[in-house]
Amino acid sequence: MKCRKIKAVVRYHTPNKRKEPEKYFHHLLMLYFPWRNEQELFGEDQTYISKFYEPDVQEVVQRNEEIFEPDGDAINEALESLQNFDGVPTHSYDPINDQENDDLRQSLPDHSDETESFNESLPQHLASNPESVLPSSGLSSYNQP
Repeated sequence: MKCRKIKAVVRYHTPNKRKEPEKYFHHLLMLYFPWRNEQELFGEDQTYISKFYEPDVQEVVQRNEEIFEPDGDAINEALESLQNFDGVPTHSYDPINDQENDDLRQSLPDHSDETESFNESLPQHLASNPESVLPSSGLSSYNQP
């Protein structure tokens, strides 16, 4: 392993707490609870949920989460407000930034169908219906004084 000279954001999938509670608590324990053998993450009844609710485990997870993700609450709040935003979209003077924001809004999962799992949904470019594929958009740039 090599130590990075430039800080980077590590991205990972977070399972839905309501749809997949066992996977959600497994995710929390894997990231924030110290362990050497994965069997240590199981609780009394061989579930990750029971381990999470054992005495002191939840406190350790929360403390480590605050250390490694100090602004995690603000990020979750911003993502939630972006997902729930129904007003007039704001535009900046940077067309590339606007394109990235549009791409982000399109890539956000649609929560209208609660029965479909994240892993079961098919990416748009692999969809069997050719009409469901979005048309490609060109890049534009301009020089600014």
